[in-house]
Amino acid sequence: MFDLHYDLLSICKLLKQKGKKELLKEYLLPFQMGKMKGVFANLYFMSEEEMRKTFSLSKEEIKPFSLFLETKKILAQNLSTKIVYSIEGCDYIESEEELEQLYQSGLDSILLVWNHKNKYGSGAHMEGGLTEEGRSFLRKAIELGMGLDLSHMNKETFLDTIELIKEEQKKGKEVIVYASHSNSDTVWKNKRNLDDICLKKLNEVGGKIGCVLYPPFVGSKKIEDFIKHLEYMISIFGYHKVMIASDNMEFLSLCGEEKESFYSYSSMVDELQKELEKTFSKEVVESLLFKNAEVLYNKIKKGRRKND
Repeated sequence: MFDLHYDLLSICKLLKQKGKKELLKEYLLPFQMGKMKGVFANLYFMSEEEMRKTFSLSKEEIKPFSLFLETKKILAQNLSTKIVYSIEGCDYIESEEELEQLYQSGLDSILLVWNHKNKYGSGAHMEGGLTEEGRSFLRKAIELGMGLDLSHMNKETFLDTIELIKEEQKKGKEVIVYASHSNSDTVWKNKRNLDDICLKKLNEVGGKIGCVLYPPFVGSKKIEDFIKHLEYMISIFGYHKVMIASDNMEFLSLCGEEKESFYSYSSMVDELQKELEKTFSKEVVESLLFKNAEVLYNKIKKGRRKND
């Protein structure tokens, strides 16, 4: 599998904060065993209160650039595979200059917002669209050749972003756009899922979609319900543009917080592949699990080489 969204950078930070860096090898075991071919490794930023609760970081310590360098170094020292480096929630990135600094240090992709509102736009649990500062910030990301991950946006910010992408595409700009871990709101109603309007607009601008193995966004812990999301996305995008994200949050048990999951990360690939093969052809299964995300990975890295 090529995991389209896994909070590996945040895991690196949390394990360091908890004095349990030796546990990282356990989290990376599926990669070492060859089960995972690549990963979109994410570092997420929440509200100040939530960052303090989860990572024991004060407001003054929430520094995206230093945290990114720290966690990227830990991961790179322990994992040799295809990695897209991502930041989720750009609240604490102070300027376009800092965004460029992050890009030059290896950041490949951004999610503009998490669930709440920031100076750039609004997340799924809030109201409000893309701000002028957000428009300028996204244009800078496009100029740099970064991937734009639209997961976590509310509908207004999402559609504003699509319109901005269309404007940039009309200027001849290449825009790498996808939603890494969002399911269908038609299949299961949830604020974090995307409705048909958003999905079709994403497809119009050449975007791709990652269905996520997170029970609250699926509607149950039944794999057949997850497959319904995959089938629905394929009906809109075609199977060459649909991928799978684990968004596995077992690591939050370190903070005394338990999150639901379909599978343990260590056994996920084998179990998921077996279930998918009951519904889809071998070609489609390979595309969903591996090939489509690798194509996206190559596109992001090609854009980086071209700009560098």
